[in-house]
Amino acid sequence: MNKSLSIVWFLILIVPFLFYHNNKPVGPDSGVYLEVAHNIVSKGSLNILPEVLFDDTPYQITKTNHAPIHQNIGGVLFILPATLLAVATQHCATLIPDLSPRFYLLGYHEGMWLGCITYLMAMLSCVMIYRVACRYHQASAVITALLSCAFGGPLLIYTSAYPCQTNLPAAFLSSLLIYMYHFADLKKSMSWLLMGAVWGVGTFVRTEFAVWGVLLIHALIQQSPLPGEWRTLLRRALLAGGGGLLFIIPSMMIRQILFGESGSTYLFQFDYTIFSRSYLMLWGARNGLFVFWPIFVLSIIGYFWKIGRNPPLYHVLFAIVVLETMLLGSTVFWSGEFGASFGQRRFLVVFPCLVLCLARFLDSFRKYFYWLVPVCIICVIWANLVYAAYGLRWTFPDSMTGFLLTNQFSGIFSVVGNYYPLFVAEALSFLFVPKHADVYWLFPAFAMVASLVWLFYRRLDRQRIFNHVLIAVVSVACVTTVFLAGAEKRGEQVFREIESNNRHSGFIQRNYEIDFEIIGSSVDIVAFFLELHDDRTAQYHMDRTVAFLNREAPDQVMKFKQMCDALLLRSSLGWSRLVPEQSHDALLDWYYAAHADIQQKRSPLDVLALFLY
Repeated sequence: MNKSLSIVWFLILIVPFLFYHNNKPVGPDSGVYLEVAHNIVSKGSLNILPEVLFDDTPYQITKTNHAPIHQNIGGVLFILPATLLAVATQHCATLIPDLSPRFYLLGYHEGMWLGCITYLMAMLSCVMIYRVACRYHQASAVITALLSCAFGGPLLIYTSAYPCQTNLPAAFLSSLLIYMYHFADLKKSMSWLLMGAVWGVGTFVRTEFAVWGVLLIHALIQQSPLPGEWRTLLRRALLAGGGGLLFIIPSMMIRQILFGESGSTYLFQFDYTIFSRSYLMLWGARNGLFVFWPIFVLSIIGYFWKIGRNPPLYHVLFAIVVLETMLLGSTVFWSGEFGASFGQRRFLVVFPCLVLCLARFLDSFRKYFYWLVPVCIICVIWANLVYAAYGLRWTFPDSMTGFLLTNQFSGIFSVVGNYYPLFVAEALSFLFVPKHADVYWLFPAFAMVASLVWLFYRRLDRQRIFNHVLIAVVSVACVTTVFLAGAEKRGEQVFREIESNNRHSGFIQRNYEIDFEIIGSSVDIVAFFLELHDDRTAQYHMDRTVAFLNREAPDQVMKFKQMCDALLLRSSLGWSRLVPEQSHDALLDWYYAAHADIQQKRSPLDVLALFLY
């Protein structure tokens, strides 16, 4: 594509994302990320303890007197600019009378800025993937693959409905890393420092991004100097490693500040028995990757088709996909109700790999290209219809709300087949009707600013742009490290203030977010195996969690055992879905009510199954 079409391509690309515009911060864990951002701005602390403890109930804190945060909060780096800009634009709005009331709300401004940052990341990701893929395949195949994966995969939904946080930034950073591999001058030291730094940012945002280190190793091997010049290779490796440390060190500091030790809250949740069922992460009806996003099946075929003709880079990218799949398949978060990721949003970290493989598939079957395009369109339609059923939680005329079985696809096809007119009407409304009628002004304003920035950077060569990016990344790393240097002390002060204002409240010190994260996930995985009629593995996870709680939170053992008893009771009653509640405390409420029903010789009350998310 020549430069004269760059702006046209850019503007066409942003139109559908702006139609999807969401003007408030939403999405999984949005409250945690926003609260962290607000506390950084207002208190200079990572401590998100509440000012008021309702009902004087005990509140869990860590050994360092911080509220436990199980998320990897590196994604706050992409939310902080929205928070800071929102403060400024809200103040400007207060100077203008007679505006719509929501224009005076901080949340509205924060949502608008967050949406703009989100769209920019999504668009730039697409542009960078496009540039890379065009080096290997025809533009028609690349555009078709990119649009199919964007609209028939998780990118569009997690841009429009669940902005920023960590998954979309991971897709953006992986696109940037692979873009630099192709277009940065790898003979220059600055390029290696930048590639390492981008890898470090990605790992800071999402720990599983670390698998992209395989690309850095491949780049070092590909660019290895002549024999005897090992010092050059060593210098490049040290520069890349040093760039990574810019953000690995802050990541370790955050763990130390919040928990008083290094490590991850998720370590307990890794288990081989979960990995042994990880194929359901790809094909399971709850949230299987290929069930929700069938376009990626073509991507995998694209890699294996005449595999010997693949460029070496494609083998590296597929290895990254395999490693990521193994890593994600070893944890509970894909398996059931609690903490589940609709359509496997965490695969956004390997989004560029899947786009490139799909482009190869379409390019390899160039003769049948116009037959394959309708197949891609069908995959896109299917993905959006299933999202409507699962993600939007629509209620259907017969009160069916979701798919009940963990390993059966017929429910999905039945629902989509029976209710497709409702799907189409609601999907069109969701796609093309903004949340508020007056947001149409956003498109020309945003397009004008984006075009001016684009025109400015077109005048610069790539290496100068990369230098600007390097300066920005290093500056962010330095500011982050300086801020974290005093964050633990400031967080301790926040706790002391809250403690003095809530003298009758109790605080329980724990290293992990036991009550919410560990117990909830463990209940979910027990339910998952019971639904698969694998009682032995379910019992193994019960015993494993009880042993963990006996060591870390003895007061929670009875609560967990009662939840498991509730699951066993439901299983004996023939339930197909054992954990339909969004709150696991509701499971206990049902358990107590069920015992009362049994004593009165009544059948325990059924619970309406809710959606996956």
